[in-house]
Amino acid sequence: MADRPRYYCRDCSYQWLPRGTERATQCPGCRGPNVAAVLSLDDAAPPPPARRSAPTPHPDRRPRPPGAEPAAPSVLPLVLAVVGILGVGVVTAGGLAIYLLRDPAPKPTEVAAAKANPPAPAPEPKVTPKTPEPEPEPSKSSVKPKTVPVPVEPEPKMPDPTPPEPAPKTPEPTPVPEPAPKTPEPAPKPPEPAPKPPTVVERPPSPFPPPPKSWESKWEKAGDVRIRVVGVAESKVPLVARKRNFLSPESYFVVWVEVENTGKANLTYRRWQPVATGECTLKYAAGGVLGHAIYPADAGREWFTEFAQPLPPGGPPALESLVFSRPDTTADGPLTLTLDATRAGGVGRVAIDIPRTAWARK
Repeated sequence: MADRPRYYCRDCSYQWLPRGTERATQCPGCRGPNVAAVLSLDDAAPPPPARRSAPTPHPDRRPRPPGAEPAAPSVLPLVLAVVGILGVGVVTAGGLAIYLLRDPAPKPTEVAAAKANPPAPAPEPKVTPKTPEPEPEPSKSSVKPKTVPVPVEPEPKMPDPTPPEPAPKTPEPTPVPEPAPKTPEPAPKPPEPAPKPPTVVERPPSPFPPPPKSWESKWEKAGDVRIRVVGVAESKVPLVARKRNFLSPESYFVVWVEVENTGKANLTYRRWQPVATGECTLKYAAGGVLGHAIYPADAGREWFTEFAQPLPPGGPPALESLVFSRPDTTADGPLTLTLDATRAGGVGRVAIDIPRTAWARK
């Protein structure tokens, strides 16, 4: 296959391949007509050397309409450069003129001499008094004759005729006092509501009451409640397992306690739990803690009461039974029962001593 001829521009050294069999008559880069068809670049004549101060920009390959000439270089950069140079020259010349035409500052020696020898004040100009001009004499025609006032005698006063009788005085009407506005009578106060009678709670008899003639303590007050022990004994306790009620196979140490509301507001008692949390503890005099009762597996206490019971003012006291393990009868001193009074609406804690004669019986 024969080599396709290439076209070479002798003006801008641009070369290209024609499309199909067309013949190029104009360079697509510089739009110049000085083109030639060559088989290789060696056959092309080298372009004449040109002195250029800057690298030749890449030729614009965008298609131009036929007959259009390349755009002439813009003179705007040259104009802006000339304007900038002129502006810098004007600013420099103005600053130099201001520096040269300014008043020179006085020297330090001249300032010191001026302070030491102040200039003498200028003498005040003498004021020459003006000579008064003589007044012109008045002419005779302008002088007016002096007139002498003639005294006028007053006319004699005629006696007044009989004075008219004074008109009778019309009696002033007596002011009628306006009736005072009636003050609305205060509405009668509604009768005060009758005090509500205290709610009386009828408590059913306890199915697990304390033994008769048991030891009782005095009331211990804690805020609006008071607490006391009404019985202690070693006894079997009722238990429940799988909805079956039965008595425990062994005996435990039971303490019966009463809680009463002495205030005016309704209170609620929440059951004490004989555990190690501190709300219900029983200790020996030596400091040891009596443990809580341990029941058979799958069995629990039948309390016969609700966990929270109302304590109305003036109502009957609530009865509670606390179950512990059996104490050591050889221990000395009393047992101290400590109860948290806040669980019954009171304040603080209550401590009650149970004497040894009450709990160490055989």
